[in-house]
Amino acid sequence: VKRKYFHLVAIVLFAPMSSIQCFNVMYLAYAVAFCLLILLEVYRTSNNSSQGDASFLTNYYQLFLDEKDKDDGNSAIEGKESRNTNDNGHGVIITHMTLLLGCAIPLWACQLFVQELISDGNACANSLSLPSSSLKNLTTVLRHIGIITVALGDGMAAIVGKLYGKTKWSIYTNRTMEGSQAMFISMLIVSMIWFKIDAFTLMKVFGTITILEGCTYQIDNVYLGIMVTCLCCLLV
Repeated sequence: VKRKYFHLVAIVLFAPMSSIQCFNVMYLAYAVAFCLLILLEVYRTSNNSSQGDASFLTNYYQLFLDEKDKDDGNSAIEGKESRNTNDNGHGVIITHMTLLLGCAIPLWACQLFVQELISDGNACANSLSLPSSSLKNLTTVLRHIGIITVALGDGMAAIVGKLYGKTKWSIYTNRTMEGSQAMFISMLIVSMIWFKIDAFTLMKVFGTITILEGCTYQIDNVYLGIMVTCLCCLLV
């Protein structure tokens, strides 16, 4: 649950900027922040982790290590003990970077691709056999959906699942049905308030995302960011 404090920080940092529609600033800020995190991780892993600032960073990160930082990719499925040096905090730690990526991917996709489609107005929409309103709805959703799905939804799933979860999706994962229900409900409520899109469309997107989150063994922050972007392009 400690790791989900990062999700709360992401909501506090990113949601206000989204609400006042500073998307160009966020587009750049995500990229700059991600580059800084990479440089910080390079510094931490390339220096003697028992000395100075690198030691402080390693000790701090160890409080929030995720199984994805500890396992070799198969241990979660096979039930093996962690064999990666990351369990001592000396390997590359990616949890914080994947959270940032998961929130950023939909916005980046929107600004790089979808925004270009509506910049030419109705002509571009007609060439795709889409009403211009559909592209505008898609743009609105993509700009916010990363925060809603990764920062809010995944955080709620972990917290509720940890505190109240009893029914696991499978024997190979700690994800629970109760956590997934909390994820789905929280995303749906916030999106119905935030977007002017029918509830059934939102239910299709979030229902699929919730099932994928419950069943995946991948790095879920990045995985959710990619999948929700694809689903929105298909369904919204």
